[in-house]
Parts: sequence; C-alpha cells; structure tokens
Amino acid sequence: MEIIVTSAEQLSRLIREEISRLQDFRPAKPPRPDHLDFKEALKFVNEQGFPLSRSQFYKSTSLKQVPFKTFGRKLIFSRLQLLDWIESKTIDKNETSLIELALARSARKKKGAKNV
Repeated sequence: MEIIVTSAEQLSRLIREEISRLQDFRPAKPPRPDHLDFKEALKFVNEQGFPLSRSQFYKSTSLKQVPFKTFGRKLIFSRLQLLDWIESKTIDKNETSLIELALARSARKKKGAKNV
C-alpha cells in the first residue's frame, strides 16, 4: 500500500476538480426500445425509405403481411422484425426473373381493372 502525503489545499483542489468532472459527466442515452405502436411503426418504415400511407400499412397489417404482436387490443411492432420484413419485400435487381414476374402480375391486374 502506498501512502501519499498532501496538504489540505492540494486535497481540497483535487476534490473540487473531481466534483467538477463529475458534474460534466452525462450518462449515455438509454437504448431505444424495440417495441413500437402503430403510428411509430409507420413512421419507422417510412424513415427506412419505404413510403407507405397509413391505409396501406393498416391493410398490410390486417392481412397479416406485416409482423406484429398484440398486447390486449393494441398492436405492437418490433423494429428488428420490421427491418426483416422490409428486407424480404425488396428484390435484388440482379434477379431479373422475380422482377419480370412482378411486372407481369402488375400488368395483369391493370388489364383486369380496365375490362371491368
């Protein structure tokens, strides 16, 4: 054990410096919770660069296309699951067969709508 001899003035100065350093200390922000309500989930999806209207998101949720859980009657969404869902909805431009299939389906839908 090492004994340090100091004067009262030096000790007082050291204590003031440490107190001042502690007062400047700012704790890190707590991590954002993973769970979101409907409004927050819609905003999160839009912030990721995938614009959806409120009604489109609601319809996707009601068709159970979007991952969610319930707490009583409230819908709860996970950021991680939403990111996975977004990733599953994106198509790699190198996979032309999937793009062509999506375009063909879209064209059939439009053609069917005109005949009605």
